[in-house]
Amino acid sequence: MSPAKKTKPLTKDEIFKQQEIADIYKRIYKELELLEIEGKELKNKVREIVDKVKTKNILEDIINKHQ
Repeated sequence: MSPAKKTKPLTKDEIFKQQEIADIYKRIYKELELLEIEGKELKNKVREIVDKVKTKNILEDIINKHQ
């Protein structure tokens, strides 16, 4: 079993860079969450439209059969 590697402490500049990277990841994940929510809302709107079109087609078929 190999001994654990000792790592040197990060410099203030390295810590700052890591924090910047973490902030960027946070913003990216937040945007992804918002896009997911918007995608679900759009999906629901599309379903509503499809349902209306299906209903319209069914009604047109019924009307055409009775003419």
